[in-house]
Amino acid sequence: YSTAWCGYCEKARRYFQDNDIKFTEYDIEKSSNARAMYDKLRGTGIPLIMVGKRRMDGFSVESFERFYRQHDLYRKCTIAKAGVHAQAATPLNAL
Repeated sequence: YSTAWCGYCEKARRYFQDNDIKFTEYDIEKSSNARAMYDKLRGTGIPLIMVGKRRMDGFSVESFERFYRQHDLYRKCTIAKAGVHAQAATPLNAL
């Protein structure tokens, strides 16, 4: 989940694009549905990244790669940058 003005959301978006990680972005300021999902997740900051049912708050390359390895996530990727949801094809699960 993301917002347009969030610098860390932009870094996450760029990382996913540069690494061919397909994702869906949910902007919590532009979509009431995205905001509702973010609130349901009890989001308190952005980006909020979901990989499958696993959650990562914030973004740095090192933290994401560690998170990814720790949870052995190799199918989809879901990212939340106060509105960003990333979904990657094989090998990721959710971004």
